[in-house]
Amino acid sequence: MSMGTRSLIVLSVSGISWKSGPLHGKKPSLYVALYRDGKEVQRTRTIERSLEPKWEHIFNLAADWGSGISLRLFHDSSNPFSSDKCLGIATVDTPVLTARATPENVERLPLTGGPANKNSGTIAVRLIQDTNQVAALAIEKARKETDRENVGLGGVASTVLGAQDAITGEISAIENLLPAASDLVSTLESVTSKLEIVVKLGDQLATIHPYANVAWKILTSVYQVVKKQQEMDGKLGTLAKTMDEVYSFVKDLDFLPQKIKSLEQQVSAIVKQTVECALFIQEYTRHGFGRHAVEGIWDTKEQKINDLCDTLLKLKAAFEAGLTIQSLFMSTRIIGKLDGLEQYDMLKRLNPMDMNAGLRTTCLLGTRQKLLDDIADWITLPSATRNVLWLSGVAGCGKSTISTTISERFRALDRLGAFLFFQRGDSAHSDPGAVIRTLAYSLGLFDARFAAAISAAINRDAGIVNAPIRTQFAELLLAPLQSVEQYMDGPILIILDALDECGNADSRPALLSLLADEFPKLPRVFRFLITSRRESDLAGRFKTRFEEISLDPGIIASTADIEVFFRHEMAQIREQKNAEVNIQRLVQLSGDLFIWASTATRFIGRYRPQQRLDDLLSRKQDGFNLDELYSVALRASAPWDDASFAQDARDVLACLVFGKAPMTDNTIDTLLRQQSSDVLDNLGCVLYWKRGEFVRALHTSFIDYLIDVKRSAGMPWELDAVVSHQTLSTACLRVLHSELRFNICKLEDSHLENSEVYGLPERINALISPQLQYSACFVFDHVWEIHTDSTILGSIVDFFHRQFLHWLEVLSLLGHIQHAKQALKVALKYLNNNEAELEAFVADAITFVTAFAPAMQSTPHIYLSALPFAPAQSLVAQQYARAYPGTLQFQRPASDDWPRTNKLLQDGPTPIFSVHMSSDGSRIVYGSFDGGVRVWDVSTGLLVASPFRRHTSVVTSVCFSFDDERIVSGSHDGGIWVWDAATGEPRAGPVRGHTGGVWSVCFSHDASKVVSGSADGSVRIWDVITTELLLGPLMHPDAVRAVDISSKSPYRVVSGCEDGSLHLWDAETGALVAGPIKGHKGPVTSVSFSSSGMLIASGSRDRTVRVWDGYTAKSVAEPFLGHEDQVECVRFAPGNDGCIASSSSDWSVRLWNARTGAPAGKPLVGHSNTVNSISFSADGRFLASGAQDMTLRVWDFKTSATVAAMVQDDQNQITHISWSLNGDWIISGSMQGTLHLWDARSGQLVWGPVQAHSVSICFSPNSAQIATGSSDQTVCVWDPTDGKLILGPLRGHQGDVNSVDYSRPDGAHIVSGSADGTIRIWDAGTGALVAGPYKIPDVRVRDVRFQPNNSDRIVSCSNDGIIRMWDSQSGHLLFQILGHSHGFSTDFSSDGLYFTSSAQGSGDTLGVWDATSGRPVGYPLAGHSNVISSVSFSPTSDNSRIASGSLDNTVRIWGIHDQLDRLRLHGHTGFVMAVQFSPAGSQVASGSMDGTIRIWEVHNPLGDCPLMYDGWIMSSDKELKFWVPPWLSRGLHYPRNSLLLGVDRQTKLDLSRFVEGTDWEKCAAGV
Repeated sequence: MSMGTRSLIVLSVSGISWKSGPLHGKKPSLYVALYRDGKEVQRTRTIERSLEPKWEHIFNLAADWGSGISLRLFHDSSNPFSSDKCLGIATVDTPVLTARATPENVERLPLTGGPANKNSGTIAVRLIQDTNQVAALAIEKARKETDRENVGLGGVASTVLGAQDAITGEISAIENLLPAASDLVSTLESVTSKLEIVVKLGDQLATIHPYANVAWKILTSVYQVVKKQQEMDGKLGTLAKTMDEVYSFVKDLDFLPQKIKSLEQQVSAIVKQTVECALFIQEYTRHGFGRHAVEGIWDTKEQKINDLCDTLLKLKAAFEAGLTIQSLFMSTRIIGKLDGLEQYDMLKRLNPMDMNAGLRTTCLLGTRQKLLDDIADWITLPSATRNVLWLSGVAGCGKSTISTTISERFRALDRLGAFLFFQRGDSAHSDPGAVIRTLAYSLGLFDARFAAAISAAINRDAGIVNAPIRTQFAELLLAPLQSVEQYMDGPILIILDALDECGNADSRPALLSLLADEFPKLPRVFRFLITSRRESDLAGRFKTRFEEISLDPGIIASTADIEVFFRHEMAQIREQKNAEVNIQRLVQLSGDLFIWASTATRFIGRYRPQQRLDDLLSRKQDGFNLDELYSVALRASAPWDDASFAQDARDVLACLVFGKAPMTDNTIDTLLRQQSSDVLDNLGCVLYWKRGEFVRALHTSFIDYLIDVKRSAGMPWELDAVVSHQTLSTACLRVLHSELRFNICKLEDSHLENSEVYGLPERINALISPQLQYSACFVFDHVWEIHTDSTILGSIVDFFHRQFLHWLEVLSLLGHIQHAKQALKVALKYLNNNEAELEAFVADAITFVTAFAPAMQSTPHIYLSALPFAPAQSLVAQQYARAYPGTLQFQRPASDDWPRTNKLLQDGPTPIFSVHMSSDGSRIVYGSFDGGVRVWDVSTGLLVASPFRRHTSVVTSVCFSFDDERIVSGSHDGGIWVWDAATGEPRAGPVRGHTGGVWSVCFSHDASKVVSGSADGSVRIWDVITTELLLGPLMHPDAVRAVDISSKSPYRVVSGCEDGSLHLWDAETGALVAGPIKGHKGPVTSVSFSSSGMLIASGSRDRTVRVWDGYTAKSVAEPFLGHEDQVECVRFAPGNDGCIASSSSDWSVRLWNARTGAPAGKPLVGHSNTVNSISFSADGRFLASGAQDMTLRVWDFKTSATVAAMVQDDQNQITHISWSLNGDWIISGSMQGTLHLWDARSGQLVWGPVQAHSVSICFSPNSAQIATGSSDQTVCVWDPTDGKLILGPLRGHQGDVNSVDYSRPDGAHIVSGSADGTIRIWDAGTGALVAGPYKIPDVRVRDVRFQPNNSDRIVSCSNDGIIRMWDSQSGHLLFQILGHSHGFSTDFSSDGLYFTSSAQGSGDTLGVWDATSGRPVGYPLAGHSNVISSVSFSPTSDNSRIASGSLDNTVRIWGIHDQLDRLRLHGHTGFVMAVQFSPAGSQVASGSMDGTIRIWEVHNPLGDCPLMYDGWIMSSDKELKFWVPPWLSRGLHYPRNSLLLGVDRQTKLDLSRFVEGTDWEKCAAGV
């Protein structure tokens, strides 16, 4: 007999006193708890409403529990807000009871210390020391309890019976059921009775108990429902009978314990299968998780029941034969297989974190049993009101071990949907932004239906994997889960373990908000178990929203479990002295922390166990905490007196503590140039490691101990952070020096992006060592932490001068090229004026990486594109260009230096609607017409990141946060996005709620909120992190055009309304402080608080600026007059309430004295169209302005001078061109209304600019005149030789003259079409009106053309989409062609037999028509992806080709007869607004909003025509040739370009030495 198996049987309580009261009943609800040393160890069940309760409960006692044991009687208040009342305490004198113990002896222990310290009755107990007698008692007790009417219902009976009324209606609807209810009820009663006996055997069946307990709980919870049913399917009765038959082994009670013990594996399989049967019955009777589960099950009920019965019978046969059947488990879940590799590859696109649980441990059998059972009950019983359980507790209390145990139990039941676990410091596996993606991936692998739903979501939007996590949640979890919910049988368990180690408090707010707000809304079939420490940010979100179990000491004691653990571990140690005493002492020292116990046993067992055990036990009894254990364990584990070992150990620990990513022993060996195994072997009590695997601390508390200098100070393992980083810096630089090399991954083809290289991940793992990957990513993170050191500086100089490009290679291959820029900035800060030449190089390297990051998505193009296109003055180019001669050469120089004052938008010009300057003035964010958000670096003239693209319409408002880390943008699409200002990655969005376009957004002073104003008439305030609506909608009588929030308390929001009013709101409560505030006579377009919050400025379409009191909203000055058109934007100068700036549609920016309204300087003039937005730098020195003319300017506030501008090289945005018929000249008209005449053969400018306000243009047939139509509503005629006006202006139109054309071939007349809807015909010699106006009501004429050789006919197209053929003499409409929603351009063939038209609304197509009948010739020509702005027929006699220009920035040449897209010409960086064939038909001229005219050679329409996309020049089959930086793309001669007009600095490529494709490696000298 083992001395550890004594049992104390609590029989009953009698003689207690009880006084009823208003808060409790006439009789108490009682239970008894066993305490040892003041801590609760175990308790009985509660007996309801009884003064003489009886339990026969068995408490197991350890042999040395001779003192400190007591029994306490409690009244169970069942009130979560009050503690249970202690009615008395009975002291248990174990030695006395042992001496008196007989099989029948009952001891009555007096209860003392009850209410008013009075004696209160006795507890009857019996002490038994025989194990067999204990088992017999357990079986007898189970038999008695199963004889009761309500067998085993316990606390769930009332829940089940209470749900009966709701279930009865559904049950009655089930048709064709057999009258076998009584059989099913009795059989279920028998099964639960027998199963309960198995449960009652307790600790002896530790591997069986969890599943038996779950099965019993589920069956008893549905027992009463089934019992009350009038009819039940006979098949279900068959299943119940089969279950009863399987449990027939329970009848042999005398030998049951021994039999189960000998066949433990077989019984475990039976009870696992019983869980599945129980869940099936639970769902079947509509008492389960799913709302539609029964319908899903009903369709296949017979087959499922048959399969369950067959499996049970096989298990029974195996039990009876003593055989083991491997993996025999039948799941009722409908599980499909992934749809081949394609669906698996789709899931891999989620880029999930790797979750390998191979090294995780589970609870020792028999420990934490009640807690594990409670968690299992919560998961399996559908009565739980919440679907998220939070298991919280201090470090080391066993949370992760518990979660792993639960995961394995439910994995065995095929109910584990996902298991995610995190570890502090391991960013690759603990990224808050990757949690949703990883959950979706895991669930996709778990269930094929969910995988299909996720794959469909990714197919719809491939970018969803990089969207903000709320968007990911909606598209990758919520929608797919809802779509498959009706097919899912619950419960499905999802575990998030150690959530406190997922990121940090700064990086995880969005995730926590999502978990707290949205996960409880997910289908109840999914149950979430979250474990963590009670960090403040987690507790704040979780404590009121989730079910919680706390493992903090004193709340749930684990002394008994700690003891079991020590018994198990210490049993491995031979020849112990005083084993029992030692175990009890260790239990006492552990403080109920499993991590203490685990560390202690690992320490003891690794070397000379008895000596180490004695060392631990010799410590003082009190205060022996985890820090002291670490100290003892470390000191005793290694020869710290050996200085060499101590240094090596500190270096190894530095890799663990200060390393930026986990390292294997091999990586540590290479970095430190030592055998780390010598150290790791000695530190096995605190570290885990195996050869080739990551070295990890057994628990994060050890890392905490080492990091906290106060806790480890003075110890030989104390780590000096600076010294540690110095060691790691030196190691990383050495690895970079020895391992970096050209084409490190042996890439064969430069035509591919890295993502297209087959097997690249495997190649990276094979050719880029882990230590090189680590060093490349983190070298400068370590350098930053150390003092300036000459040796380190020398290594850094060598690195930049010899291996910088090779380093970029590695980062490019790893997908971390954006990290290079941040690393270089850190390096620059480290240098801190200590090495001027190196600083200059690093600064140039930052610009180099910023400029060419898009090219580096294909690693070979670091050499093939970035290096040759870098300016001649670039220090990087100077250092490395000669080493790579086989790259692009230039017939004309590319550029001398990085762009400075004249900057180009990276993807083409677009009107700028909103600007905001960062607080330090280094960056400007602007929102554009094309829906892009861009950040411009003022010093380098480059975009900080690729355009931020999520909006689908005009970006009307942008704003930096006060710390410059975030950007918010609002758009006409009604959405709001929050962006990372450095990378352009979305932080939040789209924020939805407005039902109209968003006109204005701004951040609160602390960047925690966003204020928005919308066309829907509302102002709303949002949480930046969670995107929750915090306040609003605050409604207005009309659209809200502008909002601002004060930066000082009391915080107020001011809004400007379309009806001309302002409103002032309390930003905390939403109360209206003042308003509507009247004064403006037109819509309010802009509002601004002064820095002090004491003043408000507003601008309006009434052309005035007004100033108001910031608290009372009363006007403090007369309206400021001076603008000649509507005011678009107003801003106070920061820190200066006395100065206001305003911008206007009059193209100017004005400065005002805020108190008097007097001008504070000259207007700032330079823009050529409406200035939509302005913004000051934080110091008030600079002012940024963005305009409709597609330019951005930065002004010096004091001098009014432009100090930087993002503009075209000139202001010549081409809208129209015309080629003289003699072939000598090309005339161009611009958006700015100017004319330029170009020599068509040399490309030289003949004359210009001449201001003509032109919007249309045409040469006469004899090339002697140029006709223009103008925005001033006139037609003019010009002399091409000198640009002088020779006729006009001809007046009569009442709108812009959009088109002019000469009659051909005589040129005697000019036709004009106008936005006023009229067509007029003029005498080209006298200017007299000879015909018209021909009026088309309510339309705008876009284009008109005379029919060649027949001036009696004119064709027109207009915005109503109708093509009209007119008699020019009478104005009669000959015919019209319907079908387009908008007509843009038209042209006749040279013989006049056909004409073509471009249209929008029918697929952006070209139509070809018979000029006589108006019938279509062939089918519409489709291919452009945007509006076709211009068309031109070839002048050749066969009329075989048409040229078209489009807002998709391309020119296309079409074959008329074969109707094929013959040639696609890429090169323009802006909208192509005009195209025309040369008189000979061998060339096409195209004019673009990028300010250039390109001459294309098109005489041979066949052959390879390069494409251009996102800066890439590609072959026709989309092979990458090279990448062109944006500041050169406008002036670059592309293939087929013979001339480029309008650009002073042009670049012509020399490809004679250029190597590409599979020869690209030859670009390096000597290769």
